[in-house]
Amino acid sequence: MIFLRPEFLYALSLLSIPIIIHLFNFRRYKVVYFSQVKFLKNIQQKTKTGTQLKHLLVLCSRCLAIAALVFAFSQPFLPKDEQGLGTKNYISIYIDNSFSMQAENEEGVLFENAKNRAIAIVESFAITDKFQLLTNEFEGRHLHWFNRDEIVNEISSTQLSPLVKQLSQVLERIKQLELEEVNAKRSTYILSDMQKSSFDLNNLNSKERLTVVPLRYSSEVNLSINEIWFSNPYHLADQQEELNFKLNTSEVTNQREYFGNLYLNNQLKAPFSFKSEALDTINSMVGFKNSSKASQQKGRISIKDYPVQFDDTLYFSYPIQSNVNVLHIYEESPSKAIKGLFETDSFVNYFSNSKTQISYEQWESINLIVLDQINSIGSGLKQALSNFIEEGNSIVVFPSKKMELSNVNAFLKDISVGTFSKLKEQTQKVGNINLSSPLFQDVFDEKPERIDLPEVKTYRKIILPLNSIAESVLAFRNGDQFLTSFSLNGVAKVHIFSNGLNESESNLAKHALFVPMLYNMAIQSNPVKNIAYFFNSSHINIKGIEQSESAIHIVGNGMDVIPPQRFVNNRLQLKIGNVLQKAGHYEIQRNGELLTIIGLNYDRRESDLSHYVKEEIEEMAAINAINVKVIDEEVELMKAVIQSDEKGEPLWKYFIVLALLSFAVEMLLLRLMP
Repeated sequence: MIFLRPEFLYALSLLSIPIIIHLFNFRRYKVVYFSQVKFLKNIQQKTKTGTQLKHLLVLCSRCLAIAALVFAFSQPFLPKDEQGLGTKNYISIYIDNSFSMQAENEEGVLFENAKNRAIAIVESFAITDKFQLLTNEFEGRHLHWFNRDEIVNEISSTQLSPLVKQLSQVLERIKQLELEEVNAKRSTYILSDMQKSSFDLNNLNSKERLTVVPLRYSSEVNLSINEIWFSNPYHLADQQEELNFKLNTSEVTNQREYFGNLYLNNQLKAPFSFKSEALDTINSMVGFKNSSKASQQKGRISIKDYPVQFDDTLYFSYPIQSNVNVLHIYEESPSKAIKGLFETDSFVNYFSNSKTQISYEQWESINLIVLDQINSIGSGLKQALSNFIEEGNSIVVFPSKKMELSNVNAFLKDISVGTFSKLKEQTQKVGNINLSSPLFQDVFDEKPERIDLPEVKTYRKIILPLNSIAESVLAFRNGDQFLTSFSLNGVAKVHIFSNGLNESESNLAKHALFVPMLYNMAIQSNPVKNIAYFFNSSHINIKGIEQSESAIHIVGNGMDVIPPQRFVNNRLQLKIGNVLQKAGHYEIQRNGELLTIIGLNYDRRESDLSHYVKEEIEEMAAINAINVKVIDEEVELMKAVIQSDEKGEPLWKYFIVLALLSFAVEMLLLRLMP
């Protein structure tokens, strides 16, 4: 038998109290004289013998009761094996402090419940044992052994965190802290809501004992804003915008109405409402007008949902476009139509070069390249154009009558867009126009019933590749394409015409559609930038910031930090990691100069509250041959379960029963014995 708290055994000295009382009984007897004492003497002898026996039995019952209580408080147990007899235990406790622990059950908030259970685990072990506390921050203090008083303080001071860690990551982190004694025993406790998104028990290959304490939700219902995007690919001052957003919910409802607000530059821009008509996903939209006072717009969209609230707000930012840079590359002489359109426009910075006089240094600031009837594309230009498209920029291709077909088609194949056929000498009329194309945005006040469309005298058929994302903008009456737009890597656009702009080929240069189409190609050529970032990204990439020796600062929410940073493919790569932990807007600065603004948001993986229950955990553990013990009892019963599991069979309750029986025997002796 082993005592968990042997210091209470000193209380056995209390046994001396009833013994002293018994031995030094100072009760005095009064002598009474009778004329005949023969019979009185016999009665006196019998009474004294019975009294001594009664006192002795009462003394034994009292001593037994006191000893039983002392043993009970010393928490004795029978060890399961020799390992249970070790002088010291090392206990690693992981508390899941991610935002999903904001949820509630009948015992209150899960996170507070987890801390109470962690303290109960600590109190289940001896005062000489050592403890490790781990949370999702993976801080340096987590690689340190604490005594019992220190670990209780650490548990009490733990706060919720936006960070999320997989179970496999947690266990790998725990192993980094080695035991201080060779033959000591190590126990690991996991206190978590066991979300399916992070409890990757199937990925474990450890054979060590793992004790799981699941925290149950009272309800898995949660509404979260997971994604936003704009209908327009560009943003101008005072422009009317349409912000689309997607919400995820696990609640089965019938036309339930929700309410929210859109803020722009810290001002309420548009309250809105939406209805849930389907399970899992809700798509909605809110309209508003851009501000003309700020070049960088800071917005946030929020809803009201209780009790899990970290995913009820999504921060975003986007720049107001002040100009667009267009590069016009031609074979021998530039097209007057293209030059005349862009050269005099104040919104467009127009540059032009012949194919033999290209300066690639200026391409970093270019948004749109117009290839004007180029006969061939050299290897240098081919590589530069491919890189240009990979960066998310756009190009326009006007084919030449004299072009080397195989040469140009090889380039078009490399970038996975349509290729050209041989030149066709025949007149064709454009018969179909795709008015829903972004190239005709804000061109027509209303859908025209009759419209005069361009006509060509010669053209090349555009051959579409398989699995391409192509949009037919203008098509001939015979079904061939006159203008096709291709989307690449979700950002870049390649617009391909079937002929050039010479009057001998078509009347497009003088047609009314030419100006709005080319102009929209220009203003929509800015790469679509990420308007919202999330903490679960190991790093964020920002384009448009030039490389410099001066460090980049992230400023906002009372913080000014220099994160790990580097430039990769002309993009600034910032590693956020544990540097930032509060959602909101942050300024990217260099030497005090504002470069851009980002909206940083909490990880949405925690929004899905679906989790594993005890039976599922035990089933997964059995399938994967993992040694897992699940403790699903109330806090009051946890200590007994842990002590029985870790130490052996606890005996304190038996001593309590023995003490109660001893007191009962004493009462019976005092009442029934003469």
